[in-house]
Amino acid sequence: MLRNVLGVIAGIVVGIAVVSAIEFAGHQIYPPPPGIDPMDPEDLKAWLEVMPIGAMVAVLIAHAVGSFAGTSAAVLAAQRRALPGWIVGAVFLAFTVMNLFMIPSPPWFIAADLALVVLAPVLAVRLFSRRAAA
Repeated sequence: MLRNVLGVIAGIVVGIAVVSAIEFAGHQIYPPPPGIDPMDPEDLKAWLEVMPIGAMVAVLIAHAVGSFAGTSAAVLAAQRRALPGWIVGAVFLAFTVMNLFMIPSPPWFIAADLALVVLAPVLAVRLFSRRAAA
């Protein structure tokens, strides 16, 4: 039981760290225009309207890789048990849905983000859980 809880915690921490690192790199490549406050909803909306496609793809990559890394870490920390990985995958799906409600996004981005964040944990659990190792 303790391994499962620690696996979930480790998975969430690892996943958030990976998402943050990749999004940080994306912001270095595609910085927001000067004067944009990402905490101001109006500024954020204006930025999203002119954001390059590469910047949006960087966010998709961050979410997918973060979800995969977090799920993988959870499964491995819990001695290859799948349940902690599924919990971490569900948490990252919830984070993604919350972001999509708070930040206006084009339909293609919504569909891709949801698909990637659902598929990443499935792949991680299949690769790293005990059942996959058998």
